[in-house]
Amino acid sequence: MDNLYTYKSDQDLLTTAQEVSALLSCAAFVAIANDEKKRIHLMALMDIASRLADDLANALDKSFVLPVEGGANDQ
Repeated sequence: MDNLYTYKSDQDLLTTAQEVSALLSCAAFVAIANDEKKRIHLMALMDIASRLADDLANALDKSFVLPVEGGANDQ
């Protein structure tokens, strides 16, 4: 990854990204479980992760990209 970007937003986007990651990790664990009772929750986990990922993408679209001093995109 050659470019470094900094975003300014009024939301905690890092926490949202971490929540999406945690939900997807949990969903992957449930997906390989042999317990059918646990697997019924897979779609709910994926739905929540999908909504959070959409919220994150929308927040990034609305945010401002700030110039990064000393970054790879300073030329």
